[in-house]
Amino acid sequence: MANNENENEAAQVYLLGKTYLANNQGQFYIRNDPIVDMAAGDRHTIIVTESGRAFAFGDNSS
Repeated sequence: MANNENENEAAQVYLLGKTYLANNQGQFYIRNDPIVDMAAGDRHTIIVTESGRAFAFGDNSS
């Protein structure tokens, strides 16, 4: 990540916002594939890992 000041020891990314699902998973792990980029919009967050995998989180209603 570009801003090393805010890194934590476990390399955690926190996603905050409104949830509409009661069974929303609070955590998941991407092992041995560091996050190298992240973008956020009004209702979505996308992360990209070093291997090129992309993960999207957010509102899928439209």
